[in-house]
Amino acid sequence: MAHRILSILRQTRFSPRRLEIEITESAFVEKTDVAKTVIEELRRAGVRVALDDFGTGYATLSQLLSVRLDKIKIDRSFVSHLDDSIESQVIVRAIVDLAEGLGLTTTAEGVEGAGQPAYLVANGCTEGQGYLFSAAVPAAGINALLNRHSGRTASAEDAV
Repeated sequence: MAHRILSILRQTRFSPRRLEIEITESAFVEKTDVAKTVIEELRRAGVRVALDDFGTGYATLSQLLSVRLDKIKIDRSFVSHLDDSIESQVIVRAIVDLAEGLGLTTTAEGVEGAGQPAYLVANGCTEGQGYLFSAAVPAAGINALLNRHSGRTASAEDAV
C-alpha cells in the first residue's frame, strides 16, 4: 500500500509533505502490524498520518505508542453529543489530553452544533470539521468557499 501511494506521488510530482492520509481506528486495530509498516514508510517519506474515528475501534494505548502518528480524529459519535452528554464531554477531553500528551494534533469530526466549537477550543482541540463549517465541497468549489471565509481571492495553489 505505501509503495503504491509513494509511486503515485512520484508520478504526479505531488509533495508527500502536502499529503495527509487517514487510517480508521478499526483497520489499525485489526491489522496493527501491517498498518505500522505502512505508516512508518509513509511518514519517512514525509506523508502525515491521522488515526480516524478514534474511540470506536478500541485501540490500546500500547498500540498508540507502537506507531508514530500525526493526528487523532475524534469520532463524530462523541462530538455530536457534546451539548447534552457529560460522558461525551469527558471522553472528548480525555482524547484531547491523550493526544496533546503524545504531541498529536486533534480534529473533532461531525461538528454541527453551535456550542460545540467553544467546548472543543476551550478543551484544547486544535481542528474541527463538519457541516457547521461546510458540507463537503468538490475541488471546483474550493475557491468560492475560501473566498467566503477569508475575504480574499484564493489561488489554485491554495486548493492543493
